[in-house]
Amino acid sequence: MMKSLAFRRLALVLPVAIVALTVGALSAAADEIPSISEPMIIKQWRTIGPFPIGVREAGTSPLAYFGKQPFENPLLQGAFPSYLAHNAEVRWKYVQSDENGRVTIDYPDITEDDWKLVTDEWGFAGALYSGIAYGAIVLAEGPRRALVDLQISGGFRLNDIPYQGDAYGHKLWQQPVVLKEGRNEFRVGFSYRGGFTLRILPVEDDVMFVAKDATLPDLVRGEQQRIMFSVPIINATTDWLREPWIRLKSDIPGLEGTYRSDAAAPPQGVLCFQVRYGPTAEVPATFELDEAEVKVELLDGKGGAVLGSDTLKFRVRDPAQSRRETFWSPSTNSVQYYGLKPPKDYDPQKRYALVLSLHGAGCEAGGQVDAYEAKEWAFVAAPTNCRRFGFDWQDWGSLNMLETLAAVMRRYPIEMNRVHLTGHSMGGHGTWFNSFVYPDLWADVVPSAGWTTFGLYVPMFLRKNITLGPPRAQLIWNLAMRDENTLMLTENALNLPILAVEGSADDNVPPQQPKMLVDLLTRRGYDISFREEPGMGHWWNIKDTPGTDCVDASWINDFWKKHTRNPWPEKVVYRTHNYSMNNRAYWVTIDRPLRAYADIKVEAEVIAPREVRVKTTNIEGITLRLPEKLIGGIKAVPEAGVTHGGKVIVNLDRERFVLEPTADDTYSFHRGERGVWQLGEVIAPPGAKTRKLYGPWKQAFMRPFVIVYGTQGTDEEDEWALALARAYAHAWWYRGNGRAVIVADTELIPQSGAYPNLILLGGAKMNAVTARLEPKLPIKMTDEGVIAGTRLIRGKDLAAKFVYPNPEHPDTLVLVQEGQSLKGFKRLFSFTEIYSGGGFPDWMVWGDEVKLMGLGGARAMGFFDMNWRFSADLTFWSEELNR
Repeated sequence: MMKSLAFRRLALVLPVAIVALTVGALSAAADEIPSISEPMIIKQWRTIGPFPIGVREAGTSPLAYFGKQPFENPLLQGAFPSYLAHNAEVRWKYVQSDENGRVTIDYPDITEDDWKLVTDEWGFAGALYSGIAYGAIVLAEGPRRALVDLQISGGFRLNDIPYQGDAYGHKLWQQPVVLKEGRNEFRVGFSYRGGFTLRILPVEDDVMFVAKDATLPDLVRGEQQRIMFSVPIINATTDWLREPWIRLKSDIPGLEGTYRSDAAAPPQGVLCFQVRYGPTAEVPATFELDEAEVKVELLDGKGGAVLGSDTLKFRVRDPAQSRRETFWSPSTNSVQYYGLKPPKDYDPQKRYALVLSLHGAGCEAGGQVDAYEAKEWAFVAAPTNCRRFGFDWQDWGSLNMLETLAAVMRRYPIEMNRVHLTGHSMGGHGTWFNSFVYPDLWADVVPSAGWTTFGLYVPMFLRKNITLGPPRAQLIWNLAMRDENTLMLTENALNLPILAVEGSADDNVPPQQPKMLVDLLTRRGYDISFREEPGMGHWWNIKDTPGTDCVDASWINDFWKKHTRNPWPEKVVYRTHNYSMNNRAYWVTIDRPLRAYADIKVEAEVIAPREVRVKTTNIEGITLRLPEKLIGGIKAVPEAGVTHGGKVIVNLDRERFVLEPTADDTYSFHRGERGVWQLGEVIAPPGAKTRKLYGPWKQAFMRPFVIVYGTQGTDEEDEWALALARAYAHAWWYRGNGRAVIVADTELIPQSGAYPNLILLGGAKMNAVTARLEPKLPIKMTDEGVIAGTRLIRGKDLAAKFVYPNPEHPDTLVLVQEGQSLKGFKRLFSFTEIYSGGGFPDWMVWGDEVKLMGLGGARAMGFFDMNWRFSADLTFWSEELNR
């Protein structure tokens, strides 16, 4: 379960495997463009590097210059500055690939001692670098379809169009492309002292199941199960695969049926086929094999031709063994799974505790639960973080944890006051983070080898927006990153017993990482214990002990057994920077803040029988739940010489309320005129920000969404719009195991249930939906520049991106992405927000300057206020760039 320091710290995505279908009858949609006939490699590449990079920084380019580019074709000529190289200069050089397409890139002029000088000064972050490789092939005849198998690189450009690669080199993902007749130019990005492998393969099958990446539940002998699963489909044609159906065939009783997808597979793209309501199957108790093979066929419409088939392999388990179970995830609109280890001698009539364990980077949830011994008193469950690398247990990873907890509690007799949160490495960080964000869910927490924040674990000080960006731009980025700052959130753990575990010799998550949090919690006088095992590294175990000791030692189990959650503590402290993530702790709910993207804090305490004191910061509306079990039963309470029985006294900041008890023990307050607290629920004005409609960009992907690409531009503009849609769909599957629905702007928006959020690709000139909504949107493109509110940001070839309530469906969001020109639209590929640690705002307008300064080079960016208006306090305007 160990990975290298570099591998763990830079994990952003999880690649997955393609398994080709066995082709059946030809479909009516079979592509008329033939495939190349033989595999190809690019034998010689021009490469340049190393260029220093900032951690998780998007948008920058190592070939960019301030002012005029000095080279007519920077991909073919020139020397470029790099402070990692001798004489601070790098030049293009030729590198040969081997017979398998492997390109090995090294820098003999930069010795290990040179790298050590950098890392001694700046740590691991100082040695991060990027590079570019440029190569080409020539086709005598074209066009021809092909599969590009790119390993150890996140992506490539073919004739300038961006495509996706397999960043971790798992030899699983192959990208469908069309090669033109004549010269085809490839540009590949690489990083961190390695290289990449690129092969160009024939398309043997028009469609492919990614069978190894199917999300399947385990089958349990002797148990009847409703099967919920997903399996990705790759469309290697240049046509849409509409209304695909799949059919299951199996010898397992009930494990069969035909199922339809309500989404289409885009040309040269991926569709994660979801079967939410699948067959009900039962594996006989006498079934001897450990695996059940199920034939899956792809159909061209219901009852249509078989486009191909493959085999799904379901693991078969005994009732007492660990297993994978699937559930429906509203946040990703897809099937996800969790690992489960049932208790010893499980009795469904008893109630059990739950150990919820968060895995580390690169680990599987199924393997995580197997690090634990089965317990007589508890289930062990492990969420997936959406993927093995996922989202650092933040954003969609945090939602995945909550959805897994809900799924397990629906299915099994879990005692809600005995849920213990724990995790290791990245999961240890997730334990810290989610214990502070959701402190009232847990009986206790045990972070093992857990790091603190991005900025401290993989330092971000070399990002261009930090080194070059204006202070005001830095403020906007800091506001965007603040909600993941675990150190700021430590005071929320007032009622939470914590045992932090660390190996003293851990060089992956060094001991000072958890010690920083232990330091703060100790200074607050909280219930914090720290155990540092002498001589132990990152993942460790003591021989001949049950379980894996770094996560399941006997003394950890003793800690769990001691604690039961108290849902009604007498004192509550809760701080947040983003109440859309969570707005409640124990008996206090923050209904609405006064200001967006400012810290929100509440301190609430029972100070006497039937009397509470509440202090607030940046809160407009608040609700308290005050049952007798918290404040005491009905009794006389003296108030200014008057005896009144059963009243409830609330001291809210400077106001004092003497209240009659309510039937549900709930009391709501809001600020009235001049900010004075009044009794009653806060009522947000129409069109105001709410938890569901808050921002930033990434919130548009936190519930079901539809990607709408423009078809109203030129042929080239439409091609780029579809390419961006395809890139988003791939990222959503690749990083989140989710299903993305893509439609053209001329099609009806598909919906099952509530209306989805819309990801609009293209401005009013490219996208008909954007054009229809634009009169009621706050940002508009013009020939002179971009209008943001009442301000014109002048420029050419600018890009803009913003999240905003949908004027036609105001309880949903639109994420509008537009370019002033095609060149401007192409800039949108630089900022895709489906990863953690990006720090993106509600809105941004940018041009070439981001290539050198990152977010600090934006023309303007910021956050909307609580009424979705531009706010001077939450906005950066580049006076220098907008002159």
